[in-house]
Amino acid sequence: MSENSALTVEFEPSILADIFIATHLCPVEISGLARVERNGRKFKVFDDAIIPNQICSLARTEPDISDLNMWFNKIASTGNAEKIQDMERQRLWWHSHVWFEVIFSGQDFRTMKNLLSGFDEWWLALVVNKKHESCLALIEK
Repeated sequence: MSENSALTVEFEPSILADIFIATHLCPVEISGLARVERNGRKFKVFDDAIIPNQICSLARTEPDISDLNMWFNKIASTGNAEKIQDMERQRLWWHSHVWFEVIFSGQDFRTMKNLLSGFDEWWLALVVNKKHESCLALIEK
């Protein structure tokens, strides 16, 4: 597959439903993670949404990076190859903007930089709102 191939992202319906349900139920911004498999320029988002501890308001959501790092370290320290591989698949950071535009803000870029700091490869980032709008980005180092 060449680098000029179209970027394709497929969401299992249940994970997309989880993200939009969380968005609609939460009166402030909310964020989470989801599993992604990558094959060249094709991505599949699947399984359940994870909602970590975070700071939320009408204007921002920021995952607790320390809490996430402890979670990742706890899994890595088990030595369980299956659990580690599953953890490494958590490559979609999704968040809501309540009723606001679905653009990536300066705060969003700072959060993505913090999330990527421990990884050498890539992340998908998704922003959604209560109007069923969405914006998706592939972030590569």
